[in-house]
Amino acid sequence: MGDNSAAGGRLQRILARACEIEVEDTRATLASFLLVFLLMGSYCILRPVRDALASDWTDAGSQLAVDHHVFISTIAVSLYGAAISKNSLPAVVPRSTASSPPASSCSRR
Repeated sequence: MGDNSAAGGRLQRILARACEIEVEDTRATLASFLLVFLLMGSYCILRPVRDALASDWTDAGSQLAVDHHVFISTIAVSLYGAAISKNSLPAVVPRSTASSPPASSCSRR
């Protein structure tokens, strides 16, 4: 078996070449990548099922599904925006190190 610290150091060097990432943010970045990878993979698996179901719908049923999707998405985005505007960012999106300021150049000033 390999040494975990050596593997972690190798992974950190690869990530450092690809993007600007702090050592303490490596786990959060990899977890985020894994989540998006699984989400997109599940979407690709379910897309043929969705297309097969949509072919059985009438035009009115299809339009109703799109309307519901837009309505629910608008509500979800509005609620998230309200949560962000009323609370501090770490309260809504937890960081691995809450005491340190964001390292991003996109932080609020």
